[in-house]
Amino acid sequence: MNNMKTKKWTIVLSVFGAFFRFCNAGAKGTVSYADDCPQGWAPAPISVQNEICFKTLNDTSKYNNGAKLCLEEDPRATMAMPKTDQEIKAVATKVLTGEYAWIGLDDRDDEGIFLFNDGDPLVLSDYRNNPWNSGSPVSDTNVNCVKVWYQKERSYKFIDENCSVKLNIVCQIDLFDASSFSSSAETTPSEYFSSASTPVASCCICRDNETPVVTSIDDIKEQLLIDKTTLSSFKRSKTSAEDIRISSRYIGLAGSVVIASVLGLIVSLDAFKFLKRCR
Repeated sequence: MNNMKTKKWTIVLSVFGAFFRFCNAGAKGTVSYADDCPQGWAPAPISVQNEICFKTLNDTSKYNNGAKLCLEEDPRATMAMPKTDQEIKAVATKVLTGEYAWIGLDDRDDEGIFLFNDGDPLVLSDYRNNPWNSGSPVSDTNVNCVKVWYQKERSYKFIDENCSVKLNIVCQIDLFDASSFSSSAETTPSEYFSSASTPVASCCICRDNETPVVTSIDDIKEQLLIDKTTLSSFKRSKTSAEDIRISSRYIGLAGSVVIASVLGLIVSLDAFKFLKRCR
Protein backbone atom coordinates (compact mmCIF):
# COMPACT_ATOMS: atom_id res chain seq x y z
CA MET A 1 0.00 0.00 0.00
CA ASN A 2 2.77 2.41 0.95
CA ASN A 3 4.62 1.62 -2.30
CA MET A 4 1.49 2.45 -4.32
CA LYS A 5 1.08 5.77 -2.53
CA THR A 6 4.75 6.58 -3.10
CA LYS A 7 4.46 5.88 -6.83
CA LYS A 8 1.28 7.90 -7.03
CA TRP A 9 2.83 10.99 -5.47
CA THR A 10 5.99 10.54 -7.53
CA ILE A 11 3.90 10.74 -10.70
CA VAL A 12 2.06 13.83 -9.44
CA LEU A 13 5.32 15.60 -8.56
CA SER A 14 6.80 14.70 -11.95
CA VAL A 15 3.80 16.21 -13.74
CA PHE A 16 4.06 19.39 -11.70
CA GLY A 17 7.80 19.55 -12.27
CA ALA A 18 7.29 19.38 -16.04
CA PHE A 19 4.58 22.04 -15.85
CA PHE A 20 6.73 24.47 -13.88
CA ARG A 21 9.67 23.91 -16.24
CA PHE A 22 7.35 24.79 -19.13
CA CYS A 23 6.23 27.98 -17.42
CA ASN A 24 9.81 28.90 -16.55
CA ALA A 25 10.87 28.45 -20.16
CA GLY A 26 8.21 30.97 -21.21
CA ALA A 27 9.41 33.45 -18.61
CA LYS A 28 12.97 33.16 -19.89
CA GLY A 29 11.82 34.37 -23.28
CA THR A 30 12.31 37.96 -22.19
CA VAL A 31 16.11 37.52 -21.90
CA SER A 32 18.08 39.73 -24.27
CA TYR A 33 21.70 40.71 -24.88
CA ALA A 34 21.35 44.41 -24.04
CA ASP A 35 24.88 44.53 -22.59
CA ASP A 36 26.35 43.79 -26.02
CA CYS A 37 24.74 46.79 -27.73
CA PRO A 38 26.37 50.24 -27.69
CA GLN A 39 24.79 52.88 -25.50
CA GLY A 40 21.63 54.25 -27.10
CA TRP A 41 21.04 51.13 -29.20
CA ALA A 42 18.24 48.68 -28.47
CA PRO A 43 18.76 44.91 -28.72
CA ALA A 44 16.52 42.81 -30.92
CA PRO A 45 14.08 40.56 -29.02
CA ILE A 46 15.07 37.01 -28.17
CA SER A 47 12.95 35.69 -31.06
CA VAL A 48 15.40 37.24 -33.55
CA GLN A 49 18.08 34.61 -34.11
CA ASN A 50 20.83 37.13 -34.93
CA GLU A 51 22.69 39.43 -32.58
CA ILE A 52 21.37 42.74 -33.90
CA CYS A 53 21.09 46.15 -32.26
CA PHE A 54 18.72 48.82 -33.60
CA LYS A 55 18.51 52.58 -33.38
CA THR A 56 16.03 55.03 -34.87
CA LEU A 57 17.54 58.39 -35.87
CA ASN A 58 15.70 61.37 -34.48
CA ASP A 59 15.92 63.52 -37.62
CA THR A 60 14.14 62.62 -40.85
CA SER A 61 16.10 62.36 -44.07
CA LYS A 62 16.02 61.13 -47.65
CA TYR A 63 16.74 57.47 -48.34
CA ASN A 64 20.06 58.20 -50.06
CA ASN A 65 21.44 59.74 -46.86
CA GLY A 66 20.52 56.77 -44.70
CA ALA A 67 23.67 54.68 -45.01
CA LYS A 68 25.92 57.67 -44.30
CA LEU A 69 23.86 58.78 -41.28
CA CYS A 70 23.96 55.28 -39.80
CA LEU A 71 27.75 55.13 -40.21
CA GLU A 72 28.03 58.42 -38.34
CA GLU A 73 26.29 56.75 -35.40
CA ASP A 74 28.65 53.76 -35.40
CA PRO A 75 31.28 52.59 -37.92
CA ARG A 76 29.67 49.12 -37.93
CA ALA A 77 26.15 50.39 -38.57
CA THR A 78 24.02 49.98 -41.69
CA MET A 79 20.44 50.77 -42.50
CA ALA A 80 18.15 48.12 -41.02
CA MET A 81 17.69 45.07 -43.24
CA PRO A 82 14.85 42.93 -41.85
CA LYS A 83 15.01 39.54 -43.59
CA THR A 84 12.55 37.59 -41.41
CA ASP A 85 9.13 38.24 -39.90
CA GLN A 86 10.63 38.70 -36.46
CA GLU A 87 13.18 41.19 -37.77
CA ILE A 88 10.42 43.19 -39.49
CA LYS A 89 8.62 43.38 -36.15
CA ALA A 90 11.82 44.40 -34.35
CA VAL A 91 12.42 47.22 -36.86
CA ALA A 92 8.83 48.41 -37.15
CA THR A 93 8.34 48.70 -33.40
CA LYS A 94 11.18 51.21 -33.28
CA VAL A 95 8.76 53.81 -34.72
CA LEU A 96 5.37 54.96 -33.46
CA THR A 97 2.20 53.13 -34.44
CA GLY A 98 1.00 54.35 -37.82
CA GLU A 99 4.40 55.84 -38.71
CA TYR A 100 6.99 54.91 -41.36
CA ALA A 101 10.77 54.58 -41.48
CA TRP A 102 13.35 53.88 -44.18
CA ILE A 103 15.05 50.48 -44.25
CA GLY A 104 17.99 49.37 -46.40
CA LEU A 105 16.00 47.89 -49.30
CA ASP A 106 15.44 49.25 -52.83
CA ASP A 107 15.18 48.40 -56.54
CA ARG A 108 17.09 51.40 -57.88
CA ASP A 109 19.46 49.32 -60.00
CA ASP A 110 16.85 47.07 -61.62
CA GLU A 111 13.14 47.86 -61.48
CA GLY A 112 11.27 45.14 -59.64
CA ILE A 113 14.41 43.43 -58.29
CA PHE A 114 14.68 44.47 -54.65
CA LEU A 115 18.07 44.22 -52.99
CA PHE A 116 19.11 44.91 -49.42
CA ASN A 117 22.01 47.28 -48.87
CA ASP A 118 24.37 44.33 -48.33
CA GLY A 119 23.50 42.97 -51.80
CA ASP A 120 21.20 40.16 -50.65
CA PRO A 121 17.98 39.89 -52.67
CA LEU A 122 14.55 40.08 -51.06
CA VAL A 123 13.30 36.48 -50.88
CA LEU A 124 9.58 36.31 -50.12
CA SER A 125 9.80 32.65 -49.11
CA ASP A 126 11.94 33.69 -46.13
CA TYR A 127 8.83 35.26 -44.59
CA ARG A 128 5.88 33.33 -43.20
CA ASN A 129 3.56 36.10 -44.42
CA ASN A 130 3.87 38.39 -47.44
CA PRO A 131 5.88 41.39 -46.14
CA TRP A 132 4.44 43.76 -48.75
CA ASN A 133 1.46 45.94 -47.95
CA SER A 134 -1.56 45.66 -50.25
CA GLY A 135 -0.81 47.48 -53.51
CA SER A 136 2.96 47.32 -53.07
CA PRO A 137 5.35 47.19 -54.77
CA VAL A 138 4.32 49.40 -57.67
CA SER A 139 5.89 49.35 -61.12
CA ASP A 140 7.19 52.92 -61.17
CA THR A 141 10.77 54.02 -61.79
CA ASN A 142 10.20 56.99 -59.48
CA VAL A 143 9.24 54.74 -56.54
CA ASN A 144 12.30 52.65 -55.74
CA CYS A 145 12.97 52.75 -52.00
CA VAL A 146 11.28 50.77 -49.23
CA LYS A 147 9.90 51.96 -45.94
CA VAL A 148 8.50 49.85 -43.12
CA TRP A 149 5.05 50.64 -41.78
CA TYR A 150 4.06 49.90 -38.21
CA GLN A 151 0.37 49.72 -39.01
CA LYS A 152 -0.83 48.31 -35.69
CA GLU A 153 -0.03 45.59 -33.19
CA ARG A 154 1.16 42.46 -35.03
CA SER A 155 0.92 44.21 -38.41
CA TYR A 156 4.20 45.32 -40.04
CA LYS A 157 4.51 45.84 -43.78
CA PHE A 158 6.89 47.01 -46.53
CA ILE A 159 5.81 49.87 -48.80
CA ASP A 160 7.83 51.26 -51.72
CA GLU A 161 8.17 55.02 -51.80
CA ASN A 162 9.86 57.86 -53.65
CA CYS A 163 13.45 57.97 -52.36
CA SER A 164 13.38 61.76 -51.93
CA VAL A 165 10.70 61.62 -49.22
CA LYS A 166 12.07 62.46 -45.78
CA LEU A 167 11.41 59.80 -43.14
CA ASN A 168 12.98 58.47 -39.97
CA ILE A 169 15.77 55.97 -40.56
CA VAL A 170 16.27 52.76 -38.60
CA CYS A 171 19.91 51.66 -38.33
CA GLN A 172 21.26 48.30 -37.24
CA ILE A 173 24.49 46.77 -36.02
CA ASP A 174 24.96 43.07 -36.65
CA LEU A 175 27.26 42.16 -33.79
CA PHE A 176 28.21 38.83 -35.31
CA ASP A 177 29.16 40.20 -38.73
CA ALA A 178 30.99 43.12 -37.11
CA SER A 179 33.30 40.71 -35.29
CA SER A 180 36.84 40.46 -36.67
CA PHE A 181 37.02 36.76 -35.94
CA SER A 182 34.53 33.92 -36.17
CA SER A 183 32.56 33.22 -32.98
CA SER A 184 33.64 29.58 -33.18
CA ALA A 185 36.26 28.72 -30.59
CA GLU A 186 37.96 26.44 -33.12
CA THR A 187 38.94 29.37 -35.37
CA THR A 188 42.46 30.41 -34.48
CA PRO A 189 44.45 33.57 -35.25
CA SER A 190 46.98 31.56 -37.26
CA GLU A 191 44.17 30.40 -39.58
CA TYR A 192 42.95 33.98 -39.85
CA PHE A 193 46.42 35.30 -40.67
CA SER A 194 47.07 32.57 -43.24
CA SER A 195 43.98 33.67 -45.18
CA ALA A 196 45.06 37.31 -45.22
CA SER A 197 47.13 38.89 -47.95
CA THR A 198 49.71 40.18 -45.43
CA PRO A 199 52.43 37.61 -44.60
CA VAL A 200 52.17 35.99 -41.19
CA ALA A 201 55.62 37.19 -40.24
CA SER A 202 54.50 40.82 -40.37
CA CYS A 203 51.71 40.04 -37.88
CA CYS A 204 54.09 38.75 -35.22
CA ILE A 205 55.89 41.03 -32.82
CA CYS A 206 59.02 39.29 -31.54
CA ARG A 207 60.21 40.36 -28.11
CA ASP A 208 63.86 39.85 -29.02
CA ASN A 209 66.06 37.96 -31.44
CA GLU A 210 66.09 34.87 -29.21
CA THR A 211 62.27 34.50 -29.08
CA PRO A 212 61.01 31.93 -31.61
CA VAL A 213 58.32 33.15 -33.99
CA VAL A 214 56.22 30.09 -33.17
CA THR A 215 56.11 31.11 -29.51
CA SER A 216 54.79 34.55 -30.44
CA ILE A 217 52.04 33.03 -32.59
CA ASP A 218 51.06 30.68 -29.77
CA ASP A 219 50.83 33.63 -27.39
CA ILE A 220 48.56 35.50 -29.80
CA LYS A 221 46.44 32.39 -30.31
CA GLU A 222 45.95 31.96 -26.57
CA GLN A 223 44.99 35.60 -26.10
CA LEU A 224 42.51 35.72 -28.98
CA LEU A 225 40.71 32.40 -28.63
CA ILE A 226 37.05 33.00 -27.87
CA ASP A 227 35.12 31.06 -25.24
CA LYS A 228 31.77 30.39 -26.94
CA THR A 229 30.00 30.00 -23.60
CA THR A 230 30.56 33.70 -22.87
CA LEU A 231 28.86 34.87 -26.08
CA SER A 232 25.30 36.12 -25.94
CA SER A 233 24.41 33.85 -28.88
CA PHE A 234 25.26 30.83 -26.71
CA LYS A 235 23.22 32.18 -23.81
CA ARG A 236 20.26 32.91 -26.08
CA SER A 237 20.41 29.37 -27.52
CA LYS A 238 19.66 28.09 -24.02
CA THR A 239 16.54 30.22 -23.63
CA SER A 240 13.08 29.99 -25.08
CA ALA A 241 11.32 32.72 -27.05
CA GLU A 242 8.19 34.08 -25.45
CA ASP A 243 4.98 33.03 -27.19
CA ILE A 244 2.45 35.88 -26.89
CA ARG A 245 -0.28 34.26 -28.98
CA ILE A 246 -3.68 34.16 -27.29
CA SER A 247 -4.09 30.50 -28.28
CA SER A 248 -0.92 29.64 -26.36
CA ARG A 249 -2.27 31.32 -23.26
CA TYR A 250 -5.49 29.33 -23.45
CA ILE A 251 -3.54 26.10 -23.93
CA GLY A 252 -1.47 26.90 -20.84
CA LEU A 253 -4.61 27.72 -18.87
CA ALA A 254 -6.24 24.48 -19.95
CA GLY A 255 -3.14 22.55 -18.92
CA SER A 256 -3.19 24.23 -15.51
CA VAL A 257 -6.83 23.29 -15.01
CA VAL A 258 -6.18 19.65 -15.96
CA ILE A 259 -3.21 19.35 -13.61
CA ALA A 260 -5.08 21.06 -10.78
CA SER A 261 -8.09 18.76 -11.33
CA VAL A 262 -5.93 15.61 -11.19
CA LEU A 263 -4.19 16.78 -8.06
CA GLY A 264 -7.49 17.76 -6.45
CA LEU A 265 -8.98 14.35 -7.23
CA ILE A 266 -6.03 12.50 -5.70
CA VAL A 267 -6.05 14.66 -2.57
CA SER A 268 -9.84 14.25 -2.23
CA LEU A 269 -9.60 10.44 -2.42
CA ASP A 270 -6.84 10.34 0.17
CA ALA A 271 -8.76 12.71 2.42
CA PHE A 272 -11.91 10.60 2.09
CA LYS A 273 -10.01 7.44 3.06
CA PHE A 274 -8.36 9.22 5.99
CA LEU A 275 -11.67 10.49 7.36
CA LYS A 276 -13.22 7.05 6.90
CA ARG A 277 -10.45 5.49 9.00
CA CYS A 278 -10.80 8.13 11.70
CA ARG A 279 -14.47 7.21 12.14
